[in-house]
Amino acid sequence: MIQKHILAVVAIAGAVIVLGGIFFLFVVQPNVVRAPTETANSTPRSDEQVQNPGNQGYTITQLPVDDIRSQMPDLSRDIVFDNSIPTEVQMSLTEKARSLKAVLTDDPTRTDLWFNLAIVYHSANDYDGARAVWEFLIKVVPEDTTSYDNLGKLYHFSLHDYPKAESYFNQSLAVNPNLMTPYLELFELYRYSYKTDTTKAADIIHKAIAKFPGTLDFHVLLGDYYRDRGDVVKAKAEYLTAMDLARTAGDVSRINAIGESILKLPQ
Repeated sequence: MIQKHILAVVAIAGAVIVLGGIFFLFVVQPNVVRAPTETANSTPRSDEQVQNPGNQGYTITQLPVDDIRSQMPDLSRDIVFDNSIPTEVQMSLTEKARSLKAVLTDDPTRTDLWFNLAIVYHSANDYDGARAVWEFLIKVVPEDTTSYDNLGKLYHFSLHDYPKAESYFNQSLAVNPNLMTPYLELFELYRYSYKTDTTKAADIIHKAIAKFPGTLDFHVLLGDYYRDRGDVVKAKAEYLTAMDLARTAGDVSRINAIGESILKLPQ
């Protein structure tokens, strides 16, 4: 992963989501969101090129290291493992955390390692540890939506604090409305967990469709939503729109899958 410093990022790249993969990434797997790996319209500094020859380009303004140290989580904190984590996994995660913390103690400007440390905590079901790192990253890298999204997912799936989950996803949208993740996460939140008796799930997907026109999976998700609510007319309309997009793309497998969904609708 590209080495990054704690920074005021001049430009954050839009996350690329492969059509057809939205279901697995955002519906089936309530995992953490990975940090972006490159930015747009940016130029690597000469010292970055020397230290990290694989760097694809960043324009970075570093915060003073003393400011970072005054805000960063306690690196002496041990992982608090959930009882469900096997001993061998605990040992592996402990070693990974120890290695990450050793580097971060010397160089706390490495956002890539902070993100990895949060993932280690999350993998151990140490939600307090993961939350502390993501809250820290929001303070020092407020332009990067990754931590907002991860906190939203943490509060949705693990801590079941749905108002906080909604707040973090909305903050992510406010920071960068050009990424798909928070639209999809809000849809899942409203569809299954929170404010389910409102139109918010459909509303957020309609906003996503307006923002990302021609995205087939949004129409399939909306078709599934209307199908589950018993609105056959709207479900069929969304499936047919998705079918047209699949035909335009020449995606035979999606055409067949959407066709099956239409056939299963009550007649």
